[in-house]
Amino acid sequence: MPPAARTPPSIDRVLSWLAGSAVIAAVVLGWRYARHTQVPPTAVPRTRAEIATAAAQRGFAVPEACLPGVIETLAVLDDHAARLLGDAPGVAR
Repeated sequence: MPPAARTPPSIDRVLSWLAGSAVIAAVVLGWRYARHTQVPPTAVPRTRAEIATAAAQRGFAVPEACLPGVIETLAVLDDHAARLLGDAPGVAR
């Protein structure tokens, strides 16, 4: 069909599409917010005692030689998780 023969969409169709898009966006954002607020953040073990307890609960032990690296790695991962969730100081939500 030539461009001149097409009729522009009526304002009702445009408003219906916008309203439908807004409803879908509100539902998705509401679901994501509810999911984020209902899932409590898990505490990342940071001390030797916390790491030993967490490892024992899962049925394994962290060798003493590996413990300094495990402590550093968990600290970095905890910081990254805080930034991702917007819980780190100076990070806007």
